[in-house]
Amino acid sequence: MDRDVSYRVPEIHCEACERSIRGALGKLEGVSEVEIDWDRREVRVRYDGGKTDASQVRERIERAGFDAEAAA
Repeated sequence: MDRDVSYRVPEIHCEACERSIRGALGKLEGVSEVEIDWDRREVRVRYDGGKTDASQVRERIERAGFDAEAAA
């Protein structure tokens, strides 16, 4: 079952940040889509809830070196 989760990631400001986050999330099984909005400092991820969950998505973002807070 596809699910979406969004995190506010205040440190996003350049292509290198985006590449780091995409690289970290791209290795997580079940992630099918990653959208990064630099202006809003937000990462939206679509994933298969049967293969991963929102906490693992957040953990990957944080392991890439970024703070991740649930977006409203």
